[in-house]
Amino acid sequence: MTLLNRFRFIQSLILVCSLISFAHAQYEVDEKTTSSASDFEWPEGKKMALSLTFDDARLSQVDTGIPLFDQYGVKATFYISPDRLMERLEAWKKAAENGHEIGNHSMTHPCTGNFPFARHKALEALTLRDIASELEDANQLIHETFGFNPVSFAYPCGQKFVGRGSSLKSYVPLVADLFITGRGWMNEGPNDPIFCDLAQLTGMEADNKSFDDIKQLIDQATENGAWLVLAGHEIGEPAFQTTWTTMLEELCRYANDPANGIWIAPVGTIAEYVKNHPARKPLSKKEAYLNSSLPIDTRVEDLLSRMTLAEKIGQLNMPCGYFSELGQNIQEKMEGVKKFAAGRFEDGIGPGGGFFTVPNNILQEGPLQQALFLNELQKIALEETRLKIPLLQVEEGTHGLMCAGGTIFPEGHALGSSWNTDLIHDVYTIAAKEARSIGVHELFTLVIEPNREPRLGRNIEGYSEDPYLCSRYAETIVRAVQGDDISHHDKVVAGLCHYPGQSQAVGGLDHLP
Repeated sequence: MTLLNRFRFIQSLILVCSLISFAHAQYEVDEKTTSSASDFEWPEGKKMALSLTFDDARLSQVDTGIPLFDQYGVKATFYISPDRLMERLEAWKKAAENGHEIGNHSMTHPCTGNFPFARHKALEALTLRDIASELEDANQLIHETFGFNPVSFAYPCGQKFVGRGSSLKSYVPLVADLFITGRGWMNEGPNDPIFCDLAQLTGMEADNKSFDDIKQLIDQATENGAWLVLAGHEIGEPAFQTTWTTMLEELCRYANDPANGIWIAPVGTIAEYVKNHPARKPLSKKEAYLNSSLPIDTRVEDLLSRMTLAEKIGQLNMPCGYFSELGQNIQEKMEGVKKFAAGRFEDGIGPGGGFFTVPNNILQEGPLQQALFLNELQKIALEETRLKIPLLQVEEGTHGLMCAGGTIFPEGHALGSSWNTDLIHDVYTIAAKEARSIGVHELFTLVIEPNREPRLGRNIEGYSEDPYLCSRYAETIVRAVQGDDISHHDKVVAGLCHYPGQSQAVGGLDHLP
């Protein structure tokens, strides 16, 4: 198969794999205009937006900060850490009931191992799957505690990458999937409401700043019609990582004065308004290969142009489940398959294109184990690889799906002797349905070539020595396995074998030609 055809096949699988979604809402300024935040209309004629945010659920926030905000009718966003949350749980619940926003700040606050306190949970040692578990577990805790799912997230220490060096990966796309917003820290300016990426909102430091310092940022945001997100930690008298109460009091009075034109509200509230504002234009230069509305040829060309040599080599590899190189036993092979899917198995070989006979050779506990593991492999491909190319999972299908739990039908000669295409259609319809149900996308070893060498042991896989019968069976098998819509939930790709060569064996020896 040529390289181009191989990647045409990959792109077709984007449509086939119903498990996979590449939809990400992203926006940019229309290049034909000079639109800026100053063209954006805030509600009720406001000139800018302001969000007060605080990290870690520190005790001073609930003891000092929230009473201060309630006094001025100001609602803030608090990105909580579970351990501190429990120290003032009832007070935090009351704050949420009163309109303050509770956001996700992960379970254990993973950040760079350059900070000694974070060495045991350093981002450099984590994978995308690790950080996904962090965020999902924190979401579950918030849901169980407060009864809602958070829409806002703050990156611990403002850091957005896992791994290190050539294996470094951003987890911004993961945040974009789980939340409406992701907020950074110690950034350099307010957010342009038309252009900003909601998954990477800039957060301006509020700690150890006077009101005059903050007023300069407000003036800048007002001039540009921008959204200023302030980020703090402790709330109280001047000290390390502390937002001063004197500054907050002045700020609340200033923001509450209608003459100053400030919309002060939690991050989630403002983000919802920004996200749905008609001034935001859909991103016109979205990666073409992820855009299902474009022609396949366009998507293929775009994908190839982005691929490194290692990634191209990886996509041309489809290891067999019985290869000892993947591991010496089932457990080792399962780990080897995961590494190969992620492109971490061997230097110079990027994420694999898929696997052949993994259910048959490794997943021997039946359909549930097979479906869960193949789904896990797809999740690795979509979350831990740069280009998010789905895996092509292939299995044997000589006389039914060939793995634990698959229905066993008679071998080739028995099927051929029936001369019954309706029966053959039923057999391979069932094989395709069973294959797709566990996450397999193609059945191989559908041997449609005529048997010519009676001494060849693998003749048992073929149906007949009669070319007419073999041609009718080939047509029937393709229609049964693929149907009219190959993306349907019970259809797969029909891999016909081993045209043109297997049956012309020399001396009856398999593989000899």
